[in-house]
Amino acid sequence: LPAISYVKWIGLAFEDVVHGEWEHLTSKNFIKEYFRPEYTFHPPFARILTGITWAIFHDSLGEIKALRLAPAILFSLSVLALYLLVSEYYGLVPGLLASLGLLLCPAPFGHAHLIALDSPIASMWLITAFCFVKGLYSRRWAILFAVSVGLSMNTKIHGFAIPFPLFLWGFCFFGKKTSANLWSFLILTPLTVFLTYPKYWYSPESLIYFLDYMTSKQGYEQVSTHFLGKVHP
Repeated sequence: LPAISYVKWIGLAFEDVVHGEWEHLTSKNFIKEYFRPEYTFHPPFARILTGITWAIFHDSLGEIKALRLAPAILFSLSVLALYLLVSEYYGLVPGLLASLGLLLCPAPFGHAHLIALDSPIASMWLITAFCFVKGLYSRRWAILFAVSVGLSMNTKIHGFAIPFPLFLWGFCFFGKKTSANLWSFLILTPLTVFLTYPKYWYSPESLIYFLDYMTSKQGYEQVSTHFLGKVHP
């Protein structure tokens, strides 16, 4: 699995650094070995999180539960972010209703317990929006917003769409208060995207190829659907 491969590379790179060596961290060959082309159809952030929970909990929880724990935790954080944001502006009861509504919605709740990217990218959208609103009044949160956007972009292609509605809304309703978010985004988001995807370290042009491939719909993955006892290709 990509998640396990990624976290094994992180472990080896960390051990190297502790002993004053840098081969696993900087070697193009080692990075290509653990970030194989068949693993990098999507960016790695969500799968790195999945690999981390696998590494910590697979002995105690088992393989599947440990792999599914990361998206569940990320979904929990998004529910918490929604509660904090709504309750701050509209009160305790609206905050509880909003967060419970998201928590009890079947599709988000169900996807949060699968080893897939749909739930992580949705959670990152909400977490990033939370950071954006906080960043209107705090430079620290503006920095966290920029980092969150970068991590979203390294979760799935949809992450690249996050800044547009947020900045449109921000400039229309908050004007100059959006400037901290904007400057943090322009400076720190590209840095975050680069640093959190080892493939870009030796092949930065891969980002251009990735965007071109995803936006031009050059290929489709055939996924069968099971419905009412029949399999539809």
